[in-house]
Amino acid sequence: MPSADAVQRRLDTRFDQAQTQLDQIAMNADGYSLDDMHSFVAAMRQMSTASYAVNQETAIKHNLAKAIVDAMP
Repeated sequence: MPSADAVQRRLDTRFDQAQTQLDQIAMNADGYSLDDMHSFVAAMRQMSTASYAVNQETAIKHNLAKAIVDAMP
């Protein structure tokens, strides 16, 4: 089973890659062909998935920390 740090690094890397790809597609779109729109939509989906994963990770960390604090006498 991968460690939490390895998963964290992988999520961060995927998020950064998705953001960079989305930025590049948005900045390099010339004439806005149908292929450009499809590429942009695909990049937006990847960015959305990466954002969801980061948000879920944050919620898990918060819930774990809360559970630990609540378990203290």
